[in-house]
Amino acid sequence: MTSRKKVVPTAVFSPAELEQFRQRLLAERQRIEDSLKSSRDNLANRGQRENIEETGSEDFIHSVDLSVMATSSESLRLIDEALENIRLGTYGICRDCGKRIGIERLEFRPYARYCITCKSAREANGTSHLHG
Repeated sequence: MTSRKKVVPTAVFSPAELEQFRQRLLAERQRIEDSLKSSRDNLANRGQRENIEETGSEDFIHSVDLSVMATSSESLRLIDEALENIRLGTYGICRDCGKRIGIERLEFRPYARYCITCKSAREANGTSHLHG
């Protein structure tokens, strides 16, 4: 019995298109890094305040900031993965079905890992991951 290997298409996009996506990913990476730095600075500054009356709201803001930072960190991981896929020539290929991810989807979320059909199926099954 022979096993079937998923065929992964190459050269999904032209070199010029790949460069445009690479530049968008790098710009998004920089924006997120700047936002994370700002959030870290805000958390550090809040930690220096000692007003007891603001403790409840400060705790809430702190937890929201931590959640945003976690989401941003995951986005950075996905961006790095997308940049590596550009380097490897596998950018824009769905991780589930192996088909090309639609250009509209990649223009909206350049670090998408799944085509819209597979992403929708994952959401319907409750197996959707952040951003994918």
